[in-house]
Amino acid sequence: MFGTGWTRRARRDTRRRYRLRSASLAALALASAGSSVLSADSALAATGWQKVTPMPYGRVAEAATEGLNGHVYVIAGVICCHQPLYTMDYNPTTKTWSKLPPPPDLKGSGELSDSAAATGPKGLIYHLGGGSSDMSEIWTPRGELEGLSLSAKTWTVEASMPTPRGMLAAATGPDGRIYALGGLANDGNLGTSTAIVEAYVPSLNSWTTAPSMQQARTNFAAVIGPDHRLYAIGGEYVNFNTGCCQLLASVEAFSFTTHTWTYVAPLPTAAMIAGAVVGADGRIYAVGQEIGYGANGPQGLWAYDVKTNSWTTLTAPPVAGVATGVGTNKSIVVVGPETSSSRPSNGPTYIYAT
Repeated sequence: MFGTGWTRRARRDTRRRYRLRSASLAALALASAGSSVLSADSALAATGWQKVTPMPYGRVAEAATEGLNGHVYVIAGVICCHQPLYTMDYNPTTKTWSKLPPPPDLKGSGELSDSAAATGPKGLIYHLGGGSSDMSEIWTPRGELEGLSLSAKTWTVEASMPTPRGMLAAATGPDGRIYALGGLANDGNLGTSTAIVEAYVPSLNSWTTAPSMQQARTNFAAVIGPDHRLYAIGGEYVNFNTGCCQLLASVEAFSFTTHTWTYVAPLPTAAMIAGAVVGADGRIYAVGQEIGYGANGPQGLWAYDVKTNSWTTLTAPPVAGVATGVGTNKSIVVVGPETSSSRPSNGPTYIYAT
């Protein structure tokens, strides 16, 4: 269990940072949008982003993944006003949201922040890791793994991760395994970013250890590239024992052939990454949570070309905070944070076609 000194402060500061960034971006949008809703929509469309139906039960620090059916699934998080943390299902065809059951340990209202999600080869939605808080607001990393059957609309509890951690990333490899990368783990004191990688084998309901990343990371994204390598993108290095928090621009790729990690071209800007997806053009798109640690600036959007080993900076999404970037029908879906921390509110949702 982590010590109470940083956990209480970290959770308050996290909430405050999300609010500040959302408020700042909203103010900028109002100042520049003009008097016409039509002109605002036109200006938004020119950036490549499209506003769609906002997500009910808005939240922060959630996990998300794309199902084999092209739907987006948003899981867990931190929500206000004792609302239930339903799993939310976004249908890109009808542009509507529907409710599914929350993970087993969130049957009532509560919170489970900084977890990860991935879709298995048979369509099961996996939810893993994260952290939960008790009444004293002590954030404790978890190792639980749950699977959601979309046909039965029920969750099952699977084998737990060997290393409990939150703020991790997850991706499904070409071998059908669910890879859990990095995150914030309990180091016996206050908590430190880890480079560990563990792989879940669905057919055996068991875990195995994979080669560790070269850089310990939290709040980053993982994605299988068009070259069938596993990419770990950006994030931050945290060591609460020394008070060190450093944003990362580095990107590394894991070869399933050689079983080694190799650094590739870094991001143009160091940033925490909310999600990554391979677009229709074969590039890897990474959605940045923020441009500077603790800053109130906008998010970022960058595209990586595997063939040229280079990044291109694109128009950032219109929402700030813990937006989640996932792919649906070769588009990027970004779900922003709840618009109010004092009353039930929606999560603004935007789509970017690649």
